Amino acid sequence: MSLLRVEKLSKSFDGLKALKEVSFIVARDQIKAIIGPNGAGKTTLFNVLTGVLKPTSGEAFFKNQKITGLKTHQIVRLGIARTFQTPLLFEELTVLENVMLAAGLTFNRSWLPFGSVRQEAEEKARETGLELLAFVKLKSKADLPAGLLTAGERRLLEIARALALKPTLIMLDEPAAGLTPAERDNLKELLYEIKSRGATILLVEHDMGLVMEICDEVLVLDEGEKIAEGPPLLIQEDEQVIEAYLGGELDA
Repeated sequence: MSLLRVEKLSKSFDGLKALKEVSFIVARDQIKAIIGPNGAGKTTLFNVLTGVLKPTSGEAFFKNQKITGLKTHQIVRLGIARTFQTPLLFEELTVLENVMLAAGLTFNRSWLPFGSVRQEAEEKARETGLELLAFVKLKSKADLPAGLLTAGERRLLEIARALALKPTLIMLDEPAAGLTPAERDNLKELLYEIKSRGATILLVEHDMGLVMEICDEVLVLDEGEKIAEGPPLLIQEDEQVIEAYLGGELDA
């Protein structure tokens, strides 16, 4: 059963076609990757699906509800969360506060009740935050300013913030970028754990080894077009995919 359905999605920028009638589905409980050379349209696709950009044409449906045309916060409320190529953190806040904010607690907002209700909300957000930091193995960093984290830790924090939104679908934009081998191995196990908790994963990734190891399906874009889709082993042997990677072998 499809969770996300994309139908002939296109996006142009001043006549430049960044996406060209891209269609695919993401089934529930999958880990699916979107791969392709630089400039293939992968992040543009993420931005269109999450309401950052409006499509030129085409539609996308999440749980059979049309999401193209919705604002980002509306899409989040339906159960889609994402990360970015460059983690967008509140660097002056602590690691824990970053997750608490994502969980729905905003300090110093007039609409948040005072007294016991406010205290209860803060305690719940703190509990959720610590639980998620433990899940991504960042609990020991909870009280540090987020700006002091390493590149790998910043990516883990952004994943924790996305999970705080309780998504059905989590979209990860290059989660392995800049990671050490040990951090990459930890990420692989974390993605399996996220899936086991009931979330479907759609990721853009350049680490072909990771893609081939963990993904159920792979979608390949080149110059904004879908050129292949299927299980990792078939994608690895697809001549058109290999050609898209500058004529070299697709390294698994």
